[in-house]
Amino acid sequence: MVSPSLKEQKEAFVTGHDGTTPFEIMLVLLSTPIGILLYMKLLPLLPPLFVTTAKHDWKRAVLLEALLVLFPTIITQTTFLHPWGDIIIIIFLITSFILPSPSPSSPHRTTTPPPPKNTQLSYLTSYRSTILLTTTIAILAVDFHTFPRRFAKTETYGYGLMDLGAGSFIASAGTVSRYARTGATNVPEVWKFVKRTLPLLVIGFVRLAGNKGLDYQEHVSEYGVHWNFFFSLGIVGATATAFRCSVPFFLAGCGAD
Repeated sequence: MVSPSLKEQKEAFVTGHDGTTPFEIMLVLLSTPIGILLYMKLLPLLPPLFVTTAKHDWKRAVLLEALLVLFPTIITQTTFLHPWGDIIIIIFLITSFILPSPSPSSPHRTTTPPPPKNTQLSYLTSYRSTILLTTTIAILAVDFHTFPRRFAKTETYGYGLMDLGAGSFIASAGTVSRYARTGATNVPEVWKFVKRTLPLLVIGFVRLAGNKGLDYQEHVSEYGVHWNFFFSLGIVGATATAFRCSVPFFLAGCGAD
């Protein structure tokens, strides 16, 4: 009997999975926004260590963010999710509710930078940060045994953590698109649209050439033989713009994203 090649073993390692439960996926996804909430509440309460105007104090702020946001996100996407990830999420959640929100009159408020102008959209920033961080960790970890197989992409049915990646990126891009932000109804600026779409297509072709040239494993049931995530983003953007141009009944105007 011929032993499977290394490529075939790697392909088998990331295929044939049925996923997990929606509750467990939500548990993993909660780790990042809870960590962000705790970071935002804890940072203003520690002025002696985290005065943003002092030299090198930004490094301490980065360290705090890594401990509260990055570390829990990594732990929850490994086999340490139960029980250590559960414990971290519970402790962070309880602490976030116990800590008071800094008031404008607090003496420590002067040590932190002023809030951005669009404070009402801070939730959107947290949402996009959660997507980027979770997706990055999952892509890097999926080839290792410490990443639970139930979190990998599913084949025909089920709920997989990595199934959320492409759809979440598309939804996120839609919420910050030019049309969503301004409701522009002018004639599309074709060159601007091309400049935003072309890099995705270029990266898609580079990835395709790299996979073929390096004989990298191909998850055929995921995107097929030649397709990939970057092609999907580029085509969805082009389709959305074409839709707005051709269906004025729904959307009056065709401004490019």
